[in-house]
Amino acid sequence: IVQEQNIDTKRIYLLGLSNGGAATWHFAEKHPGLFAAIVPCCGYIYNDNKSFVEESGKGRYMKPLPEEAERLKSMPIWAFHAVDDSTVNSKGTIETAEMVKEHGNSIVKTTIYKKGLVAPNPHASWELAYNNVDLLPWLFAQKK
Repeated sequence: IVQEQNIDTKRIYLLGLSNGGAATWHFAEKHPGLFAAIVPCCGYIYNDNKSFVEESGKGRYMKPLPEEAERLKSMPIWAFHAVDDSTVNSKGTIETAEMVKEHGNSIVKTTIYKKGLVAPNPHASWELAYNNVDLLPWLFAQKK
């Protein structure tokens, strides 16, 4: 598609929500040179070799691994999640963003919505994220 559609390879962005948010983290850490920036919503880094961490009433997620965070050390990231998401635990976003920062990434933003702000379904953080007036200008300012 990149060759056939004359895509600007310096401006390929990856966004996803829920399982797509997990896929966004996963594809970015597997192919860090491909994307100019990522925007995962309510996700975590999925990996077949990891097990889910589950907390009753708080959803599940997978803990990030240091080698995954290392591969994201230069990736511009703006991650979104609601703290009261009971489908995907917000720790998936919080722990991943913190670990990526610990590996030297200074271009990581997180927006964690307070309890009750994403209603009636706290899992739907993308509704607020994709309506954030700062998101697209930030995203389109990112290039490789």
